[in-house]
Amino acid sequence: MGLDRRSFISLVAGGVTGSLFTPVIWKTLDDVSIWTQNWSWIPRLQYGEELKVPALCKLGSDAYGIKVKTVAGRPVVAEGNPDHPLSLGGICPLGAASVHLLYSPSRVKNPKLRDGSSFKDITWDEAEELLAGKIKEAGANVAMVSGDETGSVTDVLSALVGKAGSDKSFLMPGESAPASAALAMLGGDGQVGYDIENANYVLLLGADALGSWGNVARNGKAFSASREKGVKFVYAGPAQNGTSAVADSWIPCAPGTEPVLAFGLAAVIADKGRDRSFWPGFAAFAAFVQSSYPLDKVAEITGVPAAAISGLAQELMRAGRPLVLTAAAAGQGLGAYELAAGLSLNMLLGRVNTVGGVRILPWAPSVVESAADKKALFANDLVAYLGAVADGGADAPALLMVYGANPAYALPNPAKAQAAIDKAGFVVSFSSFMDETAAMADLIMPDSYAFERLDDAYSPYGSGQPNYSVAAAVIKPVFDTRPTGDVLLSAAAKAELALGFETFEDVVKAKAEALGSTVIGEEFAPDDRQTIAMPVGGLCAGQVYLAGDGRLAHWDIFNIVNFTGYGADNYQVGRPPVFPLEQGFALEVSSGGNTVQGYLHTEPEIRFSGEYPIGTVEFKNPDHPLVITQQTFSPFIPLNEEDSALPAIIVQFTLKNTGQAPAKGRLVGWLENAVAVQSSKALDGFRSNRAIRRDGLAMVFGSARAVPQPESHRDPIVLADFEAEDYGDWAVEGEAFGPRPATGT
Repeated sequence: MGLDRRSFISLVAGGVTGSLFTPVIWKTLDDVSIWTQNWSWIPRLQYGEELKVPALCKLGSDAYGIKVKTVAGRPVVAEGNPDHPLSLGGICPLGAASVHLLYSPSRVKNPKLRDGSSFKDITWDEAEELLAGKIKEAGANVAMVSGDETGSVTDVLSALVGKAGSDKSFLMPGESAPASAALAMLGGDGQVGYDIENANYVLLLGADALGSWGNVARNGKAFSASREKGVKFVYAGPAQNGTSAVADSWIPCAPGTEPVLAFGLAAVIADKGRDRSFWPGFAAFAAFVQSSYPLDKVAEITGVPAAAISGLAQELMRAGRPLVLTAAAAGQGLGAYELAAGLSLNMLLGRVNTVGGVRILPWAPSVVESAADKKALFANDLVAYLGAVADGGADAPALLMVYGANPAYALPNPAKAQAAIDKAGFVVSFSSFMDETAAMADLIMPDSYAFERLDDAYSPYGSGQPNYSVAAAVIKPVFDTRPTGDVLLSAAAKAELALGFETFEDVVKAKAEALGSTVIGEEFAPDDRQTIAMPVGGLCAGQVYLAGDGRLAHWDIFNIVNFTGYGADNYQVGRPPVFPLEQGFALEVSSGGNTVQGYLHTEPEIRFSGEYPIGTVEFKNPDHPLVITQQTFSPFIPLNEEDSALPAIIVQFTLKNTGQAPAKGRLVGWLENAVAVQSSKALDGFRSNRAIRRDGLAMVFGSARAVPQPESHRDPIVLADFEAEDYGDWAVEGEAFGPRPATGT
């Protein structure tokens, strides 16, 4: 008899039933479950202190602040940073996955040198010596490629190339370079930004602002806020995407014709809009767009009906604060001419360097000697250079260094890029991951991952305002990696091309100072803040300390000896400051109909920086929009010992509104009268304060006086004076008192 389908099912069912009633299988499964729970590679739950540490996300085309949640010092998840102007609490998909990349199996775990068709491990000392030797050998025949257009590591790398005598410093292609070139074509100079948050009508010409263009997290926050303010978003592009799906209007147009639509709109506005004939060059521009982009021709090219184009132009002219963004579909790129179309439309609408319009941002300062400025980097064409090298039209570099980029994969013609890389004499990759370019390199010097190093970012493309972000390492390197900035500075010094800085931290500090930034220190946990104290008293004028929460501690000004031990005992870890005087500041903030009150020293987010002679404490609270910065110091003037010895402490406050709505803040301070603060505990007296106002200044004058003694109204009543020869009527027991009172009692 054959085995048909029904018989097979019966056989299987019977076999399963038999297994279910067999005790052996259950015992086996129980043993397996216990065994698998003890596998060494199974992740174990981490226990410890939970913190949220500021960090930078630079995984996409943008760079913005995030917060990394750590448990027992280990990063576990990333989230938006509500205090960062380009995040405001938002995070992009790449940023949300950033913690997982820290432990990616694709990471390069240590320096590697090519050995035939594979790599062999080498030490960092060997890698740096090898790189320094190759720099010396290459001389001026050296080139670099960077994928980080916002950070200072690119400055260090281009400075090394420049000091070697080469101008071959390149950035990976993006929209920043053509945007700046378009601005230059129109007579401007600087980085292009867009004040999306304050526009009341946004036209997106191909810009998938909520999916791939610019800072997606920031764009999403701006779009979300616009829903309550009645801002209209219009998307024009060939395909429906995440942006067009939620925009107020979607205008389908043929692929790549968004710049044509922009010039068509400009032609209508130049003809129908207000008189601009007095503008220099307006007549020539109007004649160009009206002759080259007539309405019917634009409609035919773009596929957008003429009536829709005219209606869109009318909406732009009627809007109070319109903004036009021109971009390409993800990964396609635009040229300077195409971007100039969108910029010229904004200029025609009078929307340049105004609230809610296009903003021209200043270039980042250059602090490293011989570094190429951003304008020069944008002008250098990487695609053309590698194409010329591949085709034999340009000499291949003897040394090619690649940082934060994967040109072998990401350029428009990867075959040409790979051919050019193959021709380079010696290729060094600083990639954290084994990507296509790293796999072609001769030497891999793996950069520490974003959360393992100090990093910075200046005004990413599209930012509505200049901004400079700096983030310290969240965790020590998981593998044997090193920050590229420090590696380059060390290798440059060994190659006798020292760049003027010993560490990358020094470079970041120099840039922050050049930008006029105030660097606020670490955000300490509450328990750690309790043991911080920085001296802020005047020279030889006693001493007062600034505590980690902004209050003034110790007050060693009363000539009281306070011996705390010698050496290590004097600076023992864990001794909290002493507050002999009741004092502090209270804050009241009113914004958006809400009022928040509280003490500054109990604010939930406090950052402390002790850089003598100024101690800085920054206070934040998610319940209100004000950021309060307290700077505390005594007069400290080099070569002026008299004024530096003034017994005075200055406490200065700066209040900054980081929200969109107006806010009103009020600080109230109090200080206990310090006169006789020690002796008043043992003596009767009154301490009093008196307010004195004179010449626009106010002062609190503290004083103390003794309690008046009551006058005597009767003579003393003598019970016994013991001046006689005996004790009189007093009974004496024992021998301790003797036979009579002692003389003189």
